[in-house]
Amino acid sequence: MKVTLQICIEGAASHPFTVPLHTIDGRCDQVQDVGLSLGDAKSILGKIQQTFVRQQLESYLAQRRACPHCQRPRAMKGYHPLRFRTAFGDIALRSPRWHRCQCEQSREATVCPLSELLKVRTSPELAYLECKWAAQVSFASVRGAAAGGAADRSWIA
Repeated sequence: MKVTLQICIEGAASHPFTVPLHTIDGRCDQVQDVGLSLGDAKSILGKIQQTFVRQQLESYLAQRRACPHCQRPRAMKGYHPLRFRTAFGDIALRSPRWHRCQCEQSREATVCPLSELLKVRTSPELAYLECKWAAQVSFASVRGAAAGGAADRSWIA
């Protein structure tokens, strides 16, 4: 048996479309084959996150392409790579850079809307988890690692 997971994306201005996410071989020969494996679950969540983030940002960019003053679309200057870190994995993005319209009054000749939106390149959920995990680590092991030496592990015994 094969199970194929798909996500259906319904945009306000477009027809719904589906994106295949993951195919699972559903054989069940041993007890460890019952249910989803941790690897399958991580892969599925990572692909859902990646698809969702890309669609959200595509919509965000489409809304901001027009000049806020005259509503003409801004000319494309190019792209640069951007990495957004999430609890389900890093997402590599192509961040557009647009020329500013002549009617816009700014010192900068270009605008990069994703850099304005993603000032912090880490999702709040991942930042929370990192803080939570860091709070669980003993001060002695952090101090040893920060000093470049071996951590004091006398408390383990």
